[in-house]
This record gives sequence, C-alpha cells and structure tokens, in this order.
Amino acid sequence: MKSHKGKDKFKVKVEVVIKKVTNLKELNGSSVFIQWKRGSSSKSSGDTSHLMVKNGESIFDEKISFESKFFIDPKTQKPDGKKVAFSLKEEKKKSSSGKILGKIEFDVTSYLNSKSSQTVTLSFTKGIKPEPVLHCTFNIIPIKYNNKPLVKVLNRAETSKDPRLVKTIAGEDYFLDKTDSEASDTVDTSMTSDISFNDSFGDDDPNDDLGESKKELRVQLDQITKERDFAEMESGERLERVRELELEIENYKKQTRILNDTIIEHEGNIEMLQQEREHRLSEEMAGSSGGSSDIEILKQEKLEKMAVIAAQEKEITKLKKQLKQTVLSETALGSMTQTDIRTKYTALQAENENLERTIAQLEKQKSDLEEKLNAGVTMVRKRADSSGENQKDHLTSSPTTSSQPIVTKATGSVDDLRKQSLAYKTELEEKTLIERTIYLAEPQFKGNMSVSGAALFEGLISLGVLKDFKVGSRLFSSISTAFDNIYKKSLNDNSLLAYWLSTTCLVLAKIKNKIESDSSSSPSLSVNGAGGGHLYDEKSGLSPIKSFEFQLKAIIFKFYSRLVQNTYARISPVLVKSILQHDIHAFNSGRLQKRKSAPDISSPQIAMPKFTAPEPISSPPHQQQHQQHHHQQFHNQFNSNSFLDVLEEMYDILKSNFVHSDLIQQFFSQIFYFTNAVLLNSLNNIRGLCSTANGFQMKIELSKIADWSSSMGLHDSLCQLDPMIETTNVLVMDKKLLDEIEVVDQVCSSLSMHQVKHLLSLFQTDRINSEPIPNDVLRIVDQVISRRGEEEPTTLDIDLTYMHQLSLEALTKDQSYARETRGPVPHSNSSLSIPRTTSTIRR
Repeated sequence: MKSHKGKDKFKVKVEVVIKKVTNLKELNGSSVFIQWKRGSSSKSSGDTSHLMVKNGESIFDEKISFESKFFIDPKTQKPDGKKVAFSLKEEKKKSSSGKILGKIEFDVTSYLNSKSSQTVTLSFTKGIKPEPVLHCTFNIIPIKYNNKPLVKVLNRAETSKDPRLVKTIAGEDYFLDKTDSEASDTVDTSMTSDISFNDSFGDDDPNDDLGESKKELRVQLDQITKERDFAEMESGERLERVRELELEIENYKKQTRILNDTIIEHEGNIEMLQQEREHRLSEEMAGSSGGSSDIEILKQEKLEKMAVIAAQEKEITKLKKQLKQTVLSETALGSMTQTDIRTKYTALQAENENLERTIAQLEKQKSDLEEKLNAGVTMVRKRADSSGENQKDHLTSSPTTSSQPIVTKATGSVDDLRKQSLAYKTELEEKTLIERTIYLAEPQFKGNMSVSGAALFEGLISLGVLKDFKVGSRLFSSISTAFDNIYKKSLNDNSLLAYWLSTTCLVLAKIKNKIESDSSSSPSLSVNGAGGGHLYDEKSGLSPIKSFEFQLKAIIFKFYSRLVQNTYARISPVLVKSILQHDIHAFNSGRLQKRKSAPDISSPQIAMPKFTAPEPISSPPHQQQHQQHHHQQFHNQFNSNSFLDVLEEMYDILKSNFVHSDLIQQFFSQIFYFTNAVLLNSLNNIRGLCSTANGFQMKIELSKIADWSSSMGLHDSLCQLDPMIETTNVLVMDKKLLDEIEVVDQVCSSLSMHQVKHLLSLFQTDRINSEPIPNDVLRIVDQVISRRGEEEPTTLDIDLTYMHQLSLEALTKDQSYARETRGPVPHSNSSLSIPRTTSTIRR
C-alpha cells in the first residue's frame, strides 16, 4: 500500500455525463448499456439505462457521479492516479450480465481541468470492430481540502489577501477554507456532494454562494424533470408498441387455431370418404358373378396399354428418321469419324514426306550444276589469259549468261515447292488442332479453366494467327464450324452445353486480353493493325481476328439461349403446380373446396428451335456424383417444391463447369423473369386463385425460392420476382390498409396499377378474409394510375419469349478470369455485349 504521509488530501465529486455512443451501425435495433466501476468497492459501480440503438447510435444523456479522494504531493503538486473502467454491453435474454462490446479504462486526474461544457470522446477497445465511440463531459466539484469543507469564492478582489485561500489542482479556481469559530457552525461537514450553509450568510455576503447553489439545484431539478418526462414518454411508446404486437400475436394464434381445427376436420372427412369408397368397392366385387367385371376391366387396360405402345413406336421411328437426316446434313469434317480423320492425317503426312524428298533431290541437282558451272568458268578464264583481253571478256561473259537461266529456273521451282509444302503443313496443323481441342475433347478442367479452351488458345498463339492480322481466315472459319457441329450434338445435354459455354467464354476472354496486352506493350502494333485491331480487308470489311470475335459471341449466345430454353422446358410442367396449385385446402365463399389439380391449368407453350437433337451425351461421373449429392441436400430442405429441384440442378451444372458467376446471375435473372411472367399470366387468366388463403400459400413457396437464391448468392437475379412477391402481399394484407395513395404506391412499386386493379377485380373471399374489396381502394388505385400516367395496355399478359440482353463485359474486367498473372488491363473501347434479337414485353 502506498504511503500518503505528508501529502494533502483533496476530496472532490466527479460527475460524468454520458451523452451518447456512436459507431454502432451493426447493432441497430439492439439494446445496449454501460457498466461503470471505480475501485474495488461494489458501492462505486453501477449500470446505465438500457437503450435501443437507432441509426447507428444510442443516446443516453445520463449522469454518473461518485466521490474520490486525491493525495497531492506538496512539492510536485501532482495527485495520485484514480482509475475508472467503463464497459459497453449488449443486452441478452439468456445472460443477465450481457455481451461485452468494448472496454474503456481512464485516469480521472487527466480530466480535472476539463470544463463541463467540453465534450470528450473515448473509444471502446478490446471488442467489436469498428470500435464504438463514447461522447461525454466531466465536471469536477471540490468538497474538502485536508478534511476541511471548501466554498467557492464569489468576489476574488475582496478576498485575495485572505489567509484561508487554498489553490486547487486545476490552478484556476480558488476556494475559501472556513475553519475558524465563525465558520464552524455554518459549514456542513457531511460527505454528501451538496454543501449548504445556514442563514447567517445572507445573499448580500459575497463569500456565501447559497443563492448560486440554489440556482444550480433548480437547473439540475429541471433537467431531471425533463429526463423523467422523456423517459415516461418513451416508456409509454414502448408499452403501446408491445400492446400492438401482443394483439397481432393473438390474432395470428387465433388464425392458426382455426386453420389447425379445419385441417383436422378435413382429414377426418377424407378418411371417412376413403373408408366409404373401399366399402363400396368391396360390395361391388362381392356382388359380381363369375368375375366377368374383372375380366372386362383387364381387357380395357390391355387395349389402352397396346395403344400407348403403338404411339411410342411411331414416335421412335419418326425420331430415328430425323436423327438420320440431321447426321447427313452435318459438314464433312463434323461427320468424319476418328478413323477417317486419322487416315487422312496419315495420307497428308506421306504426301508431305514425298515433297520433302523431291525438294532434297532438286537441291542436290542444283548443287551439281553449280559445281559444273564453276569448273567451266575457271577453265575459260585460264584460256582467256593466254589469248588476249577481248577474247577473255567474250569467253568470260558467255558462260555466265548462258548459265543464269538454269540457276533461276532451279531456284524458282524449289521456292514454289517449299511454299506448297509449308501450306500443306500449316493446314494439317490447323486440322489437328481442331480435332484435338474440339471434336475429340473430353470435358476436363485444370483449376477453374477448361482444358479445351486453354489448349485452343495456345494453338492459336503457336500458329501466329493472333499476331498477323492478314492470316487466320480459314482457321477461324473451321473453328466456328466445329463449334456449330458441337452445338447441334449437345442440344439436349445441359452439362455439355454448359461446358462449351464455359470453353467459348474462356477463348473469347483470352483473345481479348492478349490483344489488349500486345497493344499496351507495343503501340506500333495497334497502329499497324496487328491482332486484327483496326485494319479492314476488302471482302468482309473486318480483319479475320475481329470477325472471329463476333462469331464467338454469336456461338456463346447459342449455347446460353439453348440452356435457357432447356430450363424453360423443364420448369414449365411443374411451375404452376409447385407454386399456384400446391396441395392445400382453400376456402372459397365459406365452403370447403379442394384446389384444382395440376392438369386443369395448362402449362405455357415454349417456343423451341425447329430441329431434332441427337441422343444426349452423359456428363462426367464426378460431375454427376457432385450434382446428385448437392441436389439431395437441397431436396431434403425444400422437398415440397419440385421447381426448386430444377433450379438446383441447373445451378450445379453451371458451377461444376466453371461458368463465370456473372453469366450465372444473368441466367437465373432470365429464368426468374420467365417464372414471374408465367405466374402472373396464370393469375390473370384463371379464376379462383386470387384469395387470401391462396396468397399465403404462394407467399410460402416464393419465400422458399428466395431463401434458396440467397444461399446461392443470387440476390441480383431475385429482383425479377418482385412483381409476383408484391402480388402475394396484396392478396394477404388487409385491404383496408390500401386507403392512401402513398401506401398503394409503396406496396406495388414494381407492379402495373392496371395489373393491380385486375387482380382486385378477381379477388374472392374465404374464411380467412370474408370482407369484399372496399370501393375506396379501387378509387385510390385509379388515382395512382392517374398519378403515374400509366396508359391502359392492350393486354395484361407478359411476353414469355422476351430475352434480356446478354453482357460479356465481366469476362475481361474480372482480373482472376482467363489469366494467371497479368498487369493492369488497358481500357478497351470495344464492348463485349451481344445485342438482343428477341421480341419485347407485352404489358
């Protein structure tokens, strides 16, 4: 323990006004409080009020006060430190102490000079991030000095020479130490924070601050009264809100009890009807003589099965004819088998070897002729030296002139053969590349990249078609033809469609990145048109590489649109049944009626391409195993909605083939658009579906779709279902709430008001909601139509063939896609978006 011998004792009252705690955005709606502690005594501790966090902050405006004694060294005039600890906690139902969000520990001596109007900010550490910030003020009120009460000096001029003046730690305020006999009876030596004196010190006495203390007490009393009124008002509001919530809970409980009782009653009725049906069947079987009725039933079933088998045989024969025609219509390269390609490859190799042997023979003949020519020239020169200058010139020039055509002729023949051999070799390499990377390729991945796409891109680089803008037309045309043939063979295999979609997107992204990288590293290439950037040829108007980019975009759109059409065909038979016709009992006009079965509502007709697909090629085993496991997991979670099974299957196929996440978002945006259009068109055209009970069921099924989409990260795609979600909200809510223009405009922000008006006209009452639509609601809807300026459409049905524009910009903007280690990608003026060519929405 520290020794305080010889030190002055200074007792003060510390008032800390906690104004607010900010930087609590993650805790909006939670209840927080501050626990404070001074020293080890439990008396010097406490908690603030528990307040709700709103707009990222909690406003307390609460005062914490405690007394503290400081020991001051007479020489240094420095007091001993006094530590105070604040803890910010979140209120928890299961824990009485609450969850700690942060702690603050500070020394009171650091704030002895602080003014009461000066706000201090402190950060709670050792807790959540970002750190919460405390806004507070400190007010230090001196009480005693060396166990003697202190009174504030009011008139410093008159008491400046008074020997009883004591200077406090702050060094600014002076206090009068009244310890003589005159003051002993008037000074209150109690330990309370308020110091009062008797009437012997009147208001005229400059050393008596009784009047000042009364003013301060009045101000404090007014502040406390305001705080109490505010707390009572806030408590009343909370109590009113609690009562409203209790009433809503009671209403929901009543509705739940009514539904449970009705379900039990209906189940009993169903069981009774089934028993009666079985009883009647047993009576009919017992009353029939000789089993003649059973024989007739069996005969009828046999005839029906034979008719079905005959129809299936006709369909199989028709499909075989179409398949044969499709195979015959393919290009020569696409229809060639692996054996034919190998045979042609061997023949081209043999032809190439023959050409090489011919070239070697010609080169040997050329060298022999040159040797003979050199020997003849040497002999002529020797003779010319002996016979004279003129004869020497004649003899020297004559052989040279006569031999020149031989050399020229031989040289020309060899160059032509070399060029022809090089052309054959280049063509062979191109065909081998297409065969290896497209026709004979298996769906394989290295990391997250398609092996076929990476190999095809490396082959294009090795052949040099990405550097010279003048070459590559034949190769690019062959690649486009090969992709078209692969597309025709994969029409009904979604796994292969997704694999080639991923492959073509990878090739396009790599080509774009390569061109941009070459242009940034060598500006002269961009000026000269290398890589097909800016020069145009005379025939097509574009360089070969530029034309190939547009062809790749068209092929990508083919694979993407076919996946969309296949998904349409899968979800169309189950969509209405899963969401609008789920097996529940609806209440119509107070009478029990079972909802119509699925065949009563015809599935929408999907416009499919007019060609016949070959037999689908099975997916790799590891993909099937992954898809089955993932599908089974979500099928157990959402087993009441078969529509989710199709979505989950398509999502697994796209992810397992490493299709870019941006394309997956666009794909499900298109699927959810189609889903919304089918459901709204069905509600518009089929009576008996617009009721409160049906609205609750639709809302449950749509919530399952929303939960699955959120778990898969498809938040951006889910907005396509907003019109249908708003429709279910209109059906289930109390229609009396739609009595204001702002409410209707907010509830139906995505829906057309003409659509809302039509749905309200189809609304039917049931046991849950037996009240018809008020006339005021229809009048408000007409006002919103006038306010929005909506024109009455020719039809309320939505176009099911509409396709959103497919954007491929993310393929090159994504730094982690189609590249391993690259520098900054230069800005490209060319857009990768594919213009849509389909029809527009009909509203």
